[in-house]
Amino acid sequence: AAVAGLARLQDREPVSVPQAQPALSQPALSLAEVESLAVPVMLAELAEAAEFDRLAAKVEETVAAETPVAEPLTHPAHPARTEQLEVA
Repeated sequence: AAVAGLARLQDREPVSVPQAQPALSQPALSLAEVESLAVPVMLAELAEAAEFDRLAAKVEETVAAETPVAEPLTHPAHPARTEQLEVA
């Protein structure tokens, strides 16, 4: 039965699958047109990133200047917990 089914499938005419889009003979935009559009956008993104980095550094400096220096995590009178543990 399986062989007969395979033979019937092979005897069928091939079904053509329609293409989703017709093939374009030419691209919609030339490389020069794409570059003329992309370069200004890329430059604007670089300028925005540089401004963000500058502002982030300014915020970091401001926070560092306004934050009091923290005391050490361990105090000489209270040794760190790891120093209190005994090795078995």
